[in-house]
Amino acid sequence: MVMAVAATGLLSERWSTIVDDAAQLVAGTAATVCCFVSARRREGSARHWRVLMGLGMAGWTLGMMMWAFYRSILHTPIPSPSVADIGFFVLPFMAVPALVILANSKPGNTRRIAGRHFWVIALLDCLVIAGTLLSLSWWTALGAVAGSSELHSVLGLVVAASYPLTDFVMLAMMLLLWALGRFPPWARTQSRLLGVGIAMLAISDSLFAYLVYTGTAQIPIIADIGFIAGPAFVALAAVAADDPPEERRRRILGERVHLMIPHALIAAVGTGFVVALLLGWQLDPVAVGICLAIMLVGIVRQMYTLVENSLLIEQLHEAQSELSHRAHHDPLTGLANRNLLQSRIRRAVGADPTTGEPGGLGFAGLLIDLDDFKAINDRYGHQEGDAVLVALGERLRRAVRQSDTIARIGGDEFFILLENHPIPIESVVERVRRECFNDSFVIDGDEVRLGASIGVVTAHPRTGMSAEQLMLWADRAMYSGKRAGKGTTIYTLPDPSAASGPPLR
Repeated sequence: MVMAVAATGLLSERWSTIVDDAAQLVAGTAATVCCFVSARRREGSARHWRVLMGLGMAGWTLGMMMWAFYRSILHTPIPSPSVADIGFFVLPFMAVPALVILANSKPGNTRRIAGRHFWVIALLDCLVIAGTLLSLSWWTALGAVAGSSELHSVLGLVVAASYPLTDFVMLAMMLLLWALGRFPPWARTQSRLLGVGIAMLAISDSLFAYLVYTGTAQIPIIADIGFIAGPAFVALAAVAADDPPEERRRRILGERVHLMIPHALIAAVGTGFVVALLLGWQLDPVAVGICLAIMLVGIVRQMYTLVENSLLIEQLHEAQSELSHRAHHDPLTGLANRNLLQSRIRRAVGADPTTGEPGGLGFAGLLIDLDDFKAINDRYGHQEGDAVLVALGERLRRAVRQSDTIARIGGDEFFILLENHPIPIESVVERVRRECFNDSFVIDGDEVRLGASIGVVTAHPRTGMSAEQLMLWADRAMYSGKRAGKGTTIYTLPDPSAASGPPLR
């Protein structure tokens, strides 16, 4: 509304300038006060970024006071460079660390990605964003400043070019942090308002530099709109309340938008470059170089992403294989667990005996329970006991074929599933006892012998029984042997008519 009044021509040129300068001072002062007051009610990083922005806006406001004093009271152009420039440059030096602190504030963004891939992509994205802003700044203000004949000193050139450059740095930082999804979900409103404020200041700074150094005699009041709206948005960001937790669907959509920003910028730069060529515009060599560099960075980024994605797919396959192995194997011995064993038994039970498929020659199961293994744990400790179980697992592997399934189904219980076994089961049991239990185990320097009770169940495919029932038959056989005397082997043939299976122990 202030700009509407000042730009309508209803006021004289002098009063329009006074209203314009007063509005900028009020906006800057409001932003400073809001930042400091709201910082007092907060703690930690949520307070720190507001203090930094308050200091930045305070410097900017002091610079604006000096500017207004020359323009509205002395009615003379302010010298360049001047003390006011120092105040204006305080803002970017405070705003950049404030943005970094806001991006890492608490309660913070739990999305923290580390690793080489993330930081390489972040660097390339930063180059894309920075290149795009530099290209835009060159086309609008920097190119005009660099080629201006109005600047008679090196210091004047540096100061003039520093305004759009520092704005470019703030915008690049803001867009990079937003593109990487670094702002916490609870600070969505605060970060967006702060970003709009910085963008408004940058637009007016660049527009002002362009108009001045292209020789514009009278700068329109409307060009100062960013100097009023920018601090106002900063004030709103400082007093804005925290956002509620966002929905998962909305968060995922936001992350996808973030991922598309670098690609959108590359597409925009490339499209602008092509349109300029088609229209026959005279292109600045520096602008052409910046555009080509942006597109080159985009190509490098895409190639690197493709390579990294292929590596990630390989790692995903390896992780899936590892998870599948852990889901079906005992973590201590590496043998099959109960889930894999039951799956193998179901395969054997369901095989067709007339086709030669697995289980066609019949199958057998050996349930092995170690005798008095608790005494070993009590005397030597569970660590030594686990070492014995691992060693026993290795002996069991050597005692049977590679195609047979060896499983650890309990603390000291093992099960061996023999599929398509052509030789008598008694010879297998004898070999298991000879290979696994004839030789002693060395535990803490002592030679200790293990005994085992074995329940053996033999069956043919299509028995009509479940894997659980067959394991229960083997379990009953083994415990009947324990009752008769330890170190025994009991053989049993399941009764298919016993649909309920043997009773649980």
